[in-house]
Amino acid sequence: MGNTISPGVLRLGRVSESKVSRDLYTALFTCRKNSSDFLGQARVDAKHGVLEIEMFNDVFFENFSVSRPQVLEFLNEKILKLMVAAGHILPLFLEPVATMETADLSSQIEDESSVQAHTHDLVAILSRLNRDHFEGKISAKICWGRESGSKNNRSFRFGSYDHRSKQIRIHPRLKQAFVPESVLELTVFHEMCHQWAPPRRVRGRGCYHHAEFKSKEREYPRYKEAREWEKSHWKKLLIPPAFKRD
Repeated sequence: MGNTISPGVLRLGRVSESKVSRDLYTALFTCRKNSSDFLGQARVDAKHGVLEIEMFNDVFFENFSVSRPQVLEFLNEKILKLMVAAGHILPLFLEPVATMETADLSSQIEDESSVQAHTHDLVAILSRLNRDHFEGKISAKICWGRESGSKNNRSFRFGSYDHRSKQIRIHPRLKQAFVPESVLELTVFHEMCHQWAPPRRVRGRGCYHHAEFKSKEREYPRYKEAREWEKSHWKKLLIPPAFKRD
C-alpha cells in the first residue's frame, strides 16, 4: 500500500479487556477526515493474532481514492500501533500481534471435500509465481476460502496468510468471471510476500507491510493494472454471487 493514504486524525478510546479472556480487547476510535468525525471499533484477539476493524458509517470510505480493503488494511496498522503505544497490549502478545491480518470471517477454510474441487488453478498460479518471482523458495499451501453468503458485508478481504500453518486462503468471490486474472494473481502474490518478507519490528513496533514487503509486492508485473481495477470495482465484490441479478 502506498504512502498516499491519509486516514485523517485518529483518536483511540479506552481499550477494554474482556472479562472472559485476557487475550481479547476492544476499543472505539474516531477518525476525523475532511472535517467530519467517523466512529469505528477495533477488536483484538492477541492469542490468535486477529485484528478486526469496523467503521460504523460507510460514507467514511468515500473520502479515499483507493479501495475499501486498502483503507481497512492501512487502518489496521495505524490502530494497532496506537494500541501498542498506549501500552494496552501486553509484551507477551506483541509477537502474535505483529503478524495480524484484518479478520475476514468468510476466509475460513472449507471442508476438505469442497476445497479439493477448486484448488487446481490456485495451485498452478502459486507454483508459477513461486518459480518466476520467488526463486522457488515459498513453501505454502493454498485453497479457496468459504463464502459467507452475507449480502451486507462491511468489508471484503481478498486473501489471507497464516504464518503458523503456512496456509494461503483466497476469497471465493475472486472466482467470478468479471474479476481479471491480474487481480487474482496479485492477491496470491501479496499473500506469498508475507512469507518472503515476514513481519518485523519497525521503530520498536510490529509491522508486516513494511518497506521490503511493499517493494516485493510491486514486483508483480501487472501490479498497477490490478490495483486500478480494485479501486474501481471492489464494491461489486461485497455482494455474494447468489444475490447478483443477471
